[in-house]
Amino acid sequence: MKFSCLRIFLLCMIFLPGPQCKSTRPVQSGFYPEKELIIDYDMELSEETDNNFEIYDVSMHDGKLYIYVRYRAGEVLDDFELVTNGLLTKTYPPLVPLVLKRNPSGTEGRKLVMEELIFDVSKARQWADDQVIFRLLGYPNVIIYRLRQ
Repeated sequence: MKFSCLRIFLLCMIFLPGPQCKSTRPVQSGFYPEKELIIDYDMELSEETDNNFEIYDVSMHDGKLYIYVRYRAGEVLDDFELVTNGLLTKTYPPLVPLVLKRNPSGTEGRKLVMEELIFDVSKARQWADDQVIFRLLGYPNVIIYRLRQ
């Protein structure tokens, strides 16, 4: 009798978790739609990074820039924009400064969200014939975009 009562108690504890049981695993976001690089020639680029999110990886494939970010969010995920002012360095290949801007959804949150953001940077073809170097504010390495004809 004791064994079956213990078994029932354990099953209840497993299948009926109370409010004290919280998951600390980060929440993976759903599908993030691909966006385009915004070129704003009148914009002044900030020298400071936004401390409300962290860029932890970046990769480049077929004219798409994949930026992996972590941030705290509520029920609605935040929106991001990739912006440049189009003012290139006088080097070859040209160096293009980029800024990732976060537009908060307005919901205060405690969930750690990890998102893969995808940006079409093919507009950068206008600045070079073979390759463009991107410098993303808040990311320590440069990103090389090799143009394919």
